[in-house]
Amino acid sequence: MKIKHKEPSITPLPSVPKSPSPDEVLTEFLGLSRSVNVEMHDEEIVHAYVSSLLRLFPGRLFALRLFDADTGELSLVYATGRLRSDRRETVFVTSRALQDQGLDDPGHQAIEVRDDYVRLFHEDAHGFDVAIGHGRKLIGTLGVEYAPGAAAPAEDASRIVPIALSLSASLRNARLLRESLYLRDYLTKLLDHANAPILVIGRKREIRVANRA
Repeated sequence: MKIKHKEPSITPLPSVPKSPSPDEVLTEFLGLSRSVNVEMHDEEIVHAYVSSLLRLFPGRLFALRLFDADTGELSLVYATGRLRSDRRETVFVTSRALQDQGLDDPGHQAIEVRDDYVRLFHEDAHGFDVAIGHGRKLIGTLGVEYAPGAAAPAEDASRIVPIALSLSASLRNARLLRESLYLRDYLTKLLDHANAPILVIGRKREIRVANRA
C-alpha cells in the first residue's frame, strides 16, 4: 500500500480570511480545467486540487484521503498540516456527507461512518467533510478544519463542495481511462496469442485486427 503524507509544519492563524467570491472560484476552476487531464495519476490530480483549495481558502487545514472502494484500504493521504497520530490511518466520514452526494454506506471496518465530524488535526478544532465518490461508491473524503477559536465563514461549504465534486469527476475520468487502456491491452494480448485465427473486419470490409494465427 502506497500512502503519502504531505504534512508541512504550518499552524493556521486564529482568524480565518473570508470565503472567495464566486468569480474567484470560477477563475480557479478554469485554471484547473487547463492543468488537469485524464492522463494524470491520482496523486497529481489531488495535488492540483489541494493547491487550488489552499490558494482560495488560506487559513484552513485540508486532509484528503483516497482508498479502494471495495476493500477500504488507504491508497493516498494528503494533509496540509500535522494529523493527529491516533487518526492517521482510520477513515471517518459523516452520514450527512454520504447523503449529500447520494453515496452508499461503504460497509467496511476500515471506514467509520459517524453522525458528527471527527477532528483530524487539533483536539479543539472544528470543521466538516465532503465525500468523494465514484458512481455510488465512496472512494475518498475531504476534511476541512479551522483552528480552535476561529470562526468558519458561512460560505465556505458552498464554495468547497463544488470543487470537491470536480475532483471526484477528474479522478473518475482518469481511472476510467486507465481501466479502458488496461482492457484494450489485455484483449489485444488475448487475441494475439489465441490458437485460432481471428479477424476483425470493419464496416467497409477492411481488416481492422488480425492475430498471429
